[in-house]
Amino acid sequence: DHFLFESKQGYCDHFSTAMVILARSLGIPARWVKGYTAGAVQQTDQEQMLNDPNASTVAEGPGVYTILNSDAHSWVEVYFPGFGWIPFEPTSGFSLPKIVPDSQLVDLPAAAAPAAQTAQKSTVSIATQPLLAAVFLLLIALIVYSLVSRTSLFFNLSYFIQRRRAISRKQRVTLEFRKLVYSMRRKGMLYLAYETMRETFERWVVVRPTLEPHLSDLLSILEKAKYTQADITTAELSQVVELVKRVCNNHGGLGRK
Repeated sequence: DHFLFESKQGYCDHFSTAMVILARSLGIPARWVKGYTAGAVQQTDQEQMLNDPNASTVAEGPGVYTILNSDAHSWVEVYFPGFGWIPFEPTSGFSLPKIVPDSQLVDLPAAAAPAAQTAQKSTVSIATQPLLAAVFLLLIALIVYSLVSRTSLFFNLSYFIQRRRAISRKQRVTLEFRKLVYSMRRKGMLYLAYETMRETFERWVVVRPTLEPHLSDLLSILEKAKYTQADITTAELSQVVELVKRVCNNHGGLGRK
């Protein structure tokens, strides 16, 4: 999130993990790959290449290579049905490392008939159009909401996906607390990792005293969800959602003067 929307600077791990997460958020199978670039051809092989004007100094083909820790690299593989895992290089300034295919390929089942296969592809293509339109509209809605609520698109997408999952009421309370922390961070009020929730809220109230009644009611339910074995009721969950919404929407006067 910080790499994509704030710093916009990083190395291969940032580029590759960001691509994997974005692909998976759209339902595209993707996996993160860690390995090495091809390295450098040893000096003796380079001298032999000089005798051949058409030879390339790129490390490929037979020979002896020197691979250092500095050659460590990460990239992405995306799964395409019928083709398998295809490598992608999202990092600027890099080309894909030397890829050696598996010695054994997985045989895919053949189609029953060309006509049936064509009809199936046509049906899938038509059926996916409303889905793509729905995904597009959802992204537009999330972008607009992100601008209004001053939270990032990536956080809102993650929040939307997790809310739709089958999670317990306690987990939902934790998710709402994360939403609160993220929103307040955008307003300059931080949640420090070594603090308890109570310590954080007490520090926020010093900056913004009008938040005290909301945070006090919210704290009792948050501590119950985190530190006790008691279940969270539906009414308590609704109260947490409402309190978080009130605190997040309370823009006036936030920040130190």
